[in-house]
Amino acid sequence: MKVRSRALLSSTNRYPRIGRRSFALLIASLLGLTNTQVVGAASVTLAWTPPADTSQIDGYRVHYGTAPGQTSDQTTGQYFDVGKIAEAAVPIPTEGSTYYFAVKSCGGQNCSPSSVYSNEVWTAIPTAAPSVPANLSATAASASQIKLSWTASTDNVAVTGYRVERCQGLNCSNFAQIASTTGTGTSYNDTGLTASTSYRYRVRAADAAANLGGYSPIATATTLAPPDTTAPTVPGGLLATGAGMSQVNLIWTASTDNVGVTGYRVERSQAGCTSFNEIASVNQANYGDSGLASGTAYCYRVRAADAAGNLSAYSSTATANTTAPPDTTPPSIPGGLTATAAGTSQINLSWTASTDNRGVTAYRVERCKGAGCGSFASIGTVASTGYTDGGLVADTNYTYRLRAVDAAGNLSGYSNTSTAKTDKETIASAPLEYGEVSVGQLVKRVEFQKEYVDPIVVARPLGGDGIDLDPAVVRIEGVDAQGFSMRVQEWDYLDGVRAEPEKVAYLVMERGRHELPDGTWVEAGRVKTNKTNAFVTVPFQAPFIEPPLVLTSTTSNFEKDAVTSRVRQIGTATFQVGMREQESKTQKHLAENIDYIAWEVVAGNNVGELDGYRYQVGRTANAVTDRTYTLVYPSAFTVPPVLIADMQTTNGGDTAALRWKNKDEAAVELWIQEERSKDSETTHGKEVVGYLLIEAAE
Repeated sequence: MKVRSRALLSSTNRYPRIGRRSFALLIASLLGLTNTQVVGAASVTLAWTPPADTSQIDGYRVHYGTAPGQTSDQTTGQYFDVGKIAEAAVPIPTEGSTYYFAVKSCGGQNCSPSSVYSNEVWTAIPTAAPSVPANLSATAASASQIKLSWTASTDNVAVTGYRVERCQGLNCSNFAQIASTTGTGTSYNDTGLTASTSYRYRVRAADAAANLGGYSPIATATTLAPPDTTAPTVPGGLLATGAGMSQVNLIWTASTDNVGVTGYRVERSQAGCTSFNEIASVNQANYGDSGLASGTAYCYRVRAADAAGNLSAYSSTATANTTAPPDTTPPSIPGGLTATAAGTSQINLSWTASTDNRGVTAYRVERCKGAGCGSFASIGTVASTGYTDGGLVADTNYTYRLRAVDAAGNLSGYSNTSTAKTDKETIASAPLEYGEVSVGQLVKRVEFQKEYVDPIVVARPLGGDGIDLDPAVVRIEGVDAQGFSMRVQEWDYLDGVRAEPEKVAYLVMERGRHELPDGTWVEAGRVKTNKTNAFVTVPFQAPFIEPPLVLTSTTSNFEKDAVTSRVRQIGTATFQVGMREQESKTQKHLAENIDYIAWEVVAGNNVGELDGYRYQVGRTANAVTDRTYTLVYPSAFTVPPVLIADMQTTNGGDTAALRWKNKDEAAVELWIQEERSKDSETTHGKEVVGYLLIEAAE
């Protein structure tokens, strides 16, 4: 074994001759061993206190062995001599043993004379510890396991195992032993751990003598996250849109996932959404499917995926068609067009169907009026091979032609023309009745006295002789073959309650164009419009010689808000009509039926008879305003007549209605009443008022 670098006293040293007595004094002054120090496994360093006087001392003898009693030369053991230095490094031949030591001073050759031995000291000589394990690595193998491995330690005898220590946390230091391996294996599997958690490890080697080597460098690992078994949510709102002849674009609402959606799998079916195939995997919530066949329907569905391979349920299906190639082939020409009169105001058409490479979608019917006419105008579009043309003038020639159209808008050539003449009007007397009733805010039913198929009803203006002068209008509804209902409706900003009933006159006539026994022409019709604060143009069935008197009333109640009808631009062939709500409204009203009766007014011929009762028809000057206007009849009646009147112009822009009061046999007072929902101003500009006065039965 290697001896610590201290010089050993040679056994050939010469000692002076000193008497035993005097040397005894030297011995007596030796104070004994004071220290032992194990220096590795190679030597033991001894130190002692020399006597105060060392002049007679030539050196020291160290006696040592593995058994106690080294204070005698007779004891089994070994010795060696050293010089006068009071310290010695003792070479140790055997590790793992306990050694005992004593020292005496020497005064001559072979340590004679000598002192007695000092006190005895002992020490255990350790064996050598294993080397530090190197290259410790920690690798997460799952959510609950970390694998460790390292490079083997070495030992002077043999490594018998390893001690594995662990602490929890990324910066932990409170290590605790978790395993003690045996043998020469250099790996360890640490199980039963917490998912997504950091652990630190260190290892040291052990040998058979229980010597423990130093700790390895620390290795850290984090267990894996627990397995993800939660599927993403179902993609929502899948929408498919054709984008030309070969592409369909898809868009949907993104899915969500507990960890994260990684993509979407798009599937397509071409046969009724029954057999799907996956066509794409995308990361975004949209997809453009290209390279498709034109004019074809495609069905799609989508599902989401996450990083763990979990798949959501399928979305709802969505279908779209690619565009068909442009169709430039027109249908064939319709054949065999035939026009047949069906009464005084109707002609029926029939023809042979056209054919088309993709399908005929409709027929466009055109008409011209009069014998030998040639100026055709479109009057209707139908999908069938027949058409009914109504609202015609009696005893009049009409010529027709038509052509077919397909979905691409291709038009066929024109068919043959066909002409028919409506039947002549044969009625002996006008299908007409009139009357005057008292009515309030409650609905009042009026039953007809004559038979009608399609009656037209007008009722206005509202009387003003009562005590309740709140602005209001007359509303008509429920018109049928037996009668009609009406009520007084205040404008919406008012309370809707009338203090007492008020008088309203009405006029009823069968729908159509009629010639009265005295030769006067009267037309009764109906138009449906939603024009509010605007007007629609209405053509007469046949032109009048001069502009007629036009009386109108709304005859439906599709919307509950109060509304009145107004006319303007009355000519011989057309007039305009529209509706007005109260001024504070947005002037958007649902479409309502507006009945009208147009009465021929010929200068110098404004008096006639109806069923033996005298009537007068005419217009005022452009002079009726919000102030009282006195209408003097062209000729007086024997009793106050029935008055049916309406404004014939729309000069004032504010919502208003005509009112009357103080009606007698010779005159009546008229004025225009504006409603006040928007402001309190009621001044109204000048208007023309048309009127029909009919002698009342006494």
